[in-house]
Amino acid sequence: MAAQEGTSGVEGTSGRAVVVRAGESDSTGFLLAPRLVLTGYLPRAGTIRLTLPGHAENVPAEAVWSQADEGHDAALLRAERPLLSDEEFAARGPLILAPVRSAAASDMRVEHYGGEPGGEPRLFGDACEFVPHSPGADHLSLRVRRWLGLAGIIGAPVLMGAALVALVGRHRSAQGHIVTAAATLLRDAGFVRQLAEHGVPVTDPALRTAFEQRWRDGVVARYGDLTVNGSAGGAHAVPLDAVWLPPEVLGRRRAAVEGIEQVLATRHRVLLWGPAGSGKTAVVQRLAVAAARRQGPFADSVPFVLPLRALMRSGRPLPPPEDFPRAAEFGEAPAGWASEVFAAGRALVLVDGVDEAPPRQRDRVGAWLQDLLAAFRGNRWLVTSRPDPALSSWAGRYGVFAERSLGPLSAAAMGDLVRRWHRAAGADEDTAEALLATLRLRGDLTRLATNPLMCTLLCALHLERGRLLRGRAALLDAVLGLLRRRDTERGLTENSAPAYEAQTEVLQRLAYWLVRNGSSEMPWESAVRSVETAQSRWSGMPPAEEFLRLLIVRSGVVHRTASGNVAFLDRAFLDHFAGRAAVLENDLPMLVARVEEEAPWEDVFRSAVAFARPRERSLLLAGLVERGGRAGDTARGVRLRLLALSCLAEAPELDPEVRTDILRHSAGLVPPANEEGVALLAAAGPLVLELLPAPEDVDGPTALLIRDLAARIGGPAGAALAERFAERARRASAGSGPWLPDRPLPPGWLPDRPAADPASAAPPDQPFAPDPEVLVLSAGQPWTGLGAAARVHTVVSFGDRARFGALAGLPDLRSLALIGNGVAQEALRRLPGLPRLRSLVLDRCRLTDLSVLAATGVMFLELRPTPPLNVLSGLAGADWLRVLYLPDAKNPFEVPDARAALPTVLVLHRPGGLVDETHPQEPAEVRP
Repeated sequence: MAAQEGTSGVEGTSGRAVVVRAGESDSTGFLLAPRLVLTGYLPRAGTIRLTLPGHAENVPAEAVWSQADEGHDAALLRAERPLLSDEEFAARGPLILAPVRSAAASDMRVEHYGGEPGGEPRLFGDACEFVPHSPGADHLSLRVRRWLGLAGIIGAPVLMGAALVALVGRHRSAQGHIVTAAATLLRDAGFVRQLAEHGVPVTDPALRTAFEQRWRDGVVARYGDLTVNGSAGGAHAVPLDAVWLPPEVLGRRRAAVEGIEQVLATRHRVLLWGPAGSGKTAVVQRLAVAAARRQGPFADSVPFVLPLRALMRSGRPLPPPEDFPRAAEFGEAPAGWASEVFAAGRALVLVDGVDEAPPRQRDRVGAWLQDLLAAFRGNRWLVTSRPDPALSSWAGRYGVFAERSLGPLSAAAMGDLVRRWHRAAGADEDTAEALLATLRLRGDLTRLATNPLMCTLLCALHLERGRLLRGRAALLDAVLGLLRRRDTERGLTENSAPAYEAQTEVLQRLAYWLVRNGSSEMPWESAVRSVETAQSRWSGMPPAEEFLRLLIVRSGVVHRTASGNVAFLDRAFLDHFAGRAAVLENDLPMLVARVEEEAPWEDVFRSAVAFARPRERSLLLAGLVERGGRAGDTARGVRLRLLALSCLAEAPELDPEVRTDILRHSAGLVPPANEEGVALLAAAGPLVLELLPAPEDVDGPTALLIRDLAARIGGPAGAALAERFAERARRASAGSGPWLPDRPLPPGWLPDRPAADPASAAPPDQPFAPDPEVLVLSAGQPWTGLGAAARVHTVVSFGDRARFGALAGLPDLRSLALIGNGVAQEALRRLPGLPRLRSLVLDRCRLTDLSVLAATGVMFLELRPTPPLNVLSGLAGADWLRVLYLPDAKNPFEVPDARAALPTVLVLHRPGGLVDETHPQEPAEVRP
């Protein structure tokens, strides 16, 4: 391929072939300099004449050096006058002589004269391969794989990219071909002297080896530390190894695949997509450092890190390999060193941030990459970019890449990163654990921290202030401030990012449009029009489309989706900016009305309260309390009152009467006092979790109620709270009697008062609990109490009871316990018909399959004894299941196996597998 205009011209070696004529003999030579030609066959008779294919002129020449024996036949020919001008010669591209010993045929080509006089040379990509005569030998045979069209192959060069690695000669004693390796020629002092006299660069191999080691040391020194920007005290570096976590790499269908090293080892060209802050640059640094240290699968590779932002900023043409050391500011390399590395297929090229190239320059970048890929096959290439539909088509035009994406942090990886970051920053372990506890309880922060950059910014903010800000809006403002500070520390000027005030206004417009239209994405054209609307208020702004692209690259909170639309990276930022916009638009009554009808507006409302002036804030909250009072103790009324209560953290300055009114209307809601309170709070949704007291501030019965509440709400934050309050209940219940057993109890199975003796709670002929909402049945006792079926929410059944069809008559059943039932498997098939069932206890029941629970809403499940792992694995499809309690787990390996099989379920057990003395027994009066 000829070099394209504006590219590096790395494949410009085409066109250096020269026809060598002596008498009636024609062979091929190769231009090393405008007057110097290298050939693998020296004619023995006749005047030597040189002709460029496509030119009619024959230029006389003489041999200034030759080497001929049984195995070698090579010569340097000097023309009487230049065959090309210096400018024409330079346009043919760079060239080196590389001492390569072996290579695959697919990486080589033979450039030779093979046509009629005046014709162009023919290129063969798979016509030959090296076959060493002995291990490590420079003397290599040529195995011809195709004999068609090989006229003129005698004397021709064997090329790998821009490197000449051998010459095709002819045996003196026999017909056939032989290859003279470039390494053999370079050991001849006369050959090297002629090259130097004609300006052909030659470097001592020892110097190249020494420079390569200096290059590797330089890569480790530059990229072995990860710069932590935006943290307390400004940017500082921490060892990359201290914070590195192998990222989750996703395939095209978003399925997890191998690690990035394995992907790059099998796919030599990889395009790695990842949103802002997903860790693309960290991946580049890690690969570069591992290769420089000769570790991992690329121990023999030489890493080249090419940050496009820096290359494009210089304004110079994008460099060919020979200029990579200069572009990386590593000093002057020995002539031909980089090209030799590429020619040998030892380069690991890491091109970081294609999306940061201006759109008008991306074709130039693509052509540059295309030339590199075509000229230097056999190397490994990793190109990183943020997702962008325009770049998806760009990648298809300029190279064949295996496309992969970086996934978000898992919960385990998030915890690992927080601990590693704090250790690297010199913080103690308790500080890291305090942040993790906060993240587990705040669903919005947990979601935000799945992005590695946001996770490290939260770490920096936590370390800088000693805690995370309680107010949601204040915390997001602080995170945005760290993002701005990060750009400053990275040396990004106002020319590379729109002014902060203009960014903020545009982000507010985008967010408000998305929220009002109930959409997660905004069409690109609509986003551009929003920028145009804002442009009238700001001077010096670039064109709207350019401004929007800069905003996506620099803000860190919006991105362009695969469909070409604009979206926020996290819902927290969307709600944050939308709330601000609602206040600026004076849409306060509309905001109160929308949040009453639609729970998704809650965080928008809280952001508006935080941003509003005191008078506006009072109007918002007073309107919310008034609507909550009108709704009474309905789920909507409770939600509105709790929302008002949660907004107090966002409202440091508020009318005292409004604050008092909020506290009065929400009194007694949190924590819940009974099961009815649990149900009301659970219906209010996740915002309740932020209002709960600390576990150490409540007694045992309240801890159990809050545990049930957290389990019903679910999600990572709900599961974390359920575990903490369950532990609090276990500690509080020590020695407190059978009504507070040292184990989780299902929702609805707690009475309002303790009883010293279960037998005294009811006469023998009555259900175990006198409460008509709880139905307790002993062995052999018929189903009773169905007249109050509308009120029954808890059933406890002892013994082999088979009439499970009666369960259909309990539409409000929320909790079911089957104890000592040998036919319980039949009961499980009835459970999908109970839409409100949330808690299930199966004690000493015969079980073979639990997969039917996937069709139920069961959130809490107790199993005693612990079933085999193959039975537990049937719960994998139970998406609603949040807590699995295994009280009899005595083997320490039982619970880890269950946790591995059910990664999204909180698995609890009794430490040490102690006998549970408080396990409920059937009342003696009804025991058969």
